[in-house]
Amino acid sequence: MVLAADVTSGGSMLLPRGTVLSAAHIDSLARRDVLEIAVLARVERSAAEIEAMREAQERRVQQLFRRAGPDATMQALQRAVLDYRLEKLE
Repeated sequence: MVLAADVTSGGSMLLPRGTVLSAAHIDSLARRDVLEIAVLARVERSAAEIEAMREAQERRVQQLFRRAGPDATMQALQRAVLDYRLEKLE
């Protein structure tokens, strides 16, 4: 499990967001009476859902860059934005 949010107690940081939790972490949090934590959940999507999301992202990026024209720098930026957004789908 990976923490989705910082874990604090009494204003002190116990564990930062992104920490991969081990049994020792969980035991330590229990000893400190931490009752709730937020963890990242992996969402399983079908191939059709992923494709639909991919197409939606491509349309959105095209809309954002609709006035970019043939400028090579803007085309490279558009590709970088699209790649970044598509990477988040995986």
